[in-house]
Amino acid sequence: MSVGKTPYFQPSIRMALIVALALALTPALIIIVWTGIEHGAHLTENAQMEAQRQVDSFAEIQTRITESAEQVLATLAVLPPIKQGDKERTVNILKSVHQSNPGHLNYSVVDTNGIVTASSRLATGSSLAQRDHIRRALSEKRFVAGEYFLNFLDAGPSIAYSYPFFDTAEKPAGVISLGIRLDSYGPLFDRLELPENSFLGLVDRNGVRLYFHPPKSTNPIGKPIKGSTWTKIHEGGERGTFTDFGSDGVSRFFAFKALRIAEQQTPYMYVVYGIPNASITAISKSILFRNLIIMAAVALFAVISAFLLSHRLFGARLASIIATTSRLRDGDLGARNLVKEDKSDLGQIAKALNLMAETIERRDAEKAQYAASLATSLCEKNILLKEVHHRVKNNLQLILSLIHLQSDASDDSQTFRENMENRIASMAVVHEMLYESDDMRAVDLGSYTARLIALVSNSMQSSVEVIVDTDSVYCELDTAISFGLLLNELAINAYKHAFKNGRPGTLRVALKQEGEMIRFEVSDDGPGLPPGFSISESSSLGLRLVQALTSQLNGTLSWGVQEKGACFTIVFPALARPAP
Repeated sequence: MSVGKTPYFQPSIRMALIVALALALTPALIIIVWTGIEHGAHLTENAQMEAQRQVDSFAEIQTRITESAEQVLATLAVLPPIKQGDKERTVNILKSVHQSNPGHLNYSVVDTNGIVTASSRLATGSSLAQRDHIRRALSEKRFVAGEYFLNFLDAGPSIAYSYPFFDTAEKPAGVISLGIRLDSYGPLFDRLELPENSFLGLVDRNGVRLYFHPPKSTNPIGKPIKGSTWTKIHEGGERGTFTDFGSDGVSRFFAFKALRIAEQQTPYMYVVYGIPNASITAISKSILFRNLIIMAAVALFAVISAFLLSHRLFGARLASIIATTSRLRDGDLGARNLVKEDKSDLGQIAKALNLMAETIERRDAEKAQYAASLATSLCEKNILLKEVHHRVKNNLQLILSLIHLQSDASDDSQTFRENMENRIASMAVVHEMLYESDDMRAVDLGSYTARLIALVSNSMQSSVEVIVDTDSVYCELDTAISFGLLLNELAINAYKHAFKNGRPGTLRVALKQEGEMIRFEVSDDGPGLPPGFSISESSSLGLRLVQALTSQLNGTLSWGVQEKGACFTIVFPALARPAP
């Protein structure tokens, strides 16, 4: 009879119970750590969302301040004494308005040379010609918000708003300006209770700090903010978040939002909120550390109890704890120990496991809530897809209108078919590009131009050399449809007249963004335009469509003869979407 080898480790019953208990608690420890990490991530996300809410809240207040300033200046701009240049009555009006708005710095009326003709506080004859807001209001002929400057009254840091006004003949007559001292933001900011080392600030369009709360010597008013921070804000679009070191060397999570007077205009101010990364993670680390301490204390107490108490006290309760832990480990989050006034070590362990299970269930509920938010996002995507379908329906209606127009303008069925095929193909390319894009709301006019001109060239079956030079300009579907039809008509017009009968040559197409405008040119090296050429007097349906489509783009159309050939130029506003 053979005898098996003696096990290397033969623990006593008490030691076996302690080992078993330690093994049973190990999954609980893992779950607590895992849950603490997940909870920390959730707290971080909440802190980041709160930072964005702070920015949005103050951005709304600043927007109302700007809208109020625009309303006051627009009202003053149409008053007869101001339009007629009645200086005495104008001064009285400005002082009265200033008295009703004591928080404002000054109201001034300047002529087209920037010289003060009337003011509630400033001396007549003072020159404001160098003020950015005065120059821009005169050149852009609209309401503008200025940048940081030191006012003439007390050399205090200020910003200003300006609104142009016109004389009785509706010719530019000057600008009405409203100044606001930056320290007037003090009472508004002082009401804010921010976490330690957090701040809320304002930055003008040049990256100069307008206000900073709470004040700090490392972040002075009137000085540019840190370069890396300004780059991320300036290039970050309408709103966003990022992590960077502040001017004081503290690592922070930043949230910002750009403020614009109108959607197409550049931002005139940014609201910025910064909260230290350490404060975001401190709570989650504290909770995780606390849970670990609790778990360690419970485990230590259980081990000591297991060592001291007899087998009778360990019996069924220890088995229950082990079974509950196993069920939790297997995914049964409803598992609980039935504890009834049990203050022993096993009772405390059982309660700790119950608390752990409740925490896990709470996290599970949070995950379900997150899944619901994903479902809401999917619903929004479906709504966007319905919008695209609606636009397709509108485009089909446009095709019907083009068919009616072409049928009235052409008796040649071959010409009718070719013209309609090209127009429909230009619209089809837009939708093809849209569906290939990650963002179903934006089309790149640069890529669209290249693809469409290639399609037209192939359909004409000519030996013309085509040169395409474009920038990437993103726009919505409606704009792309009008642009595509416009390009199609100009290209076909060049093939029919500049390169007719198979004449070789060069067709040039250029699309360039120039500031807030887009310049689009189609030129050829053909015989050129006839003397006295005018689209409005032309019998060509294609050129009349060009004129109508240019109007849809709110653009201007011009034409002329180059050194050799003809050139059509369309300039229209860059009402484009940002790149996806």
